[in-house]
Amino acid sequence: MLTKQQIDEFHREGFVLVPGLLEPAEQERYNARFLDIAQGNAPPDMTVMRDVMVVKGAVTPKTPIHGINKIMNLETDPILFDYARHPATLAIARQLTGDRRLYTISTNEVT
Repeated sequence: MLTKQQIDEFHREGFVLVPGLLEPAEQERYNARFLDIAQGNAPPDMTVMRDVMVVKGAVTPKTPIHGINKIMNLETDPILFDYARHPATLAIARQLTGDRRLYTISTNEVT
């Protein structure tokens, strides 16, 4: 569970980092899939949004990951959607939002 300080940070900054939330093997699974997507292996109905300066060729990102701003429709990927439905992730989200229904950015219900 989050501390009062972490909750305050979330409300002040718009995000909160929770070290140790996931097991190292889980982190590696999600990181590996994200890298795979960053290298061009995304499902066809997933939107991978890249920095406009990267797309125009004005900037070369240090790695493919650094050029990505966000991923939309992550529910089309079983590994990334598993992260959205992970009990630890959901517990944090519920602590911050209460008992509301939770949706991914593309509005698919996850709870």
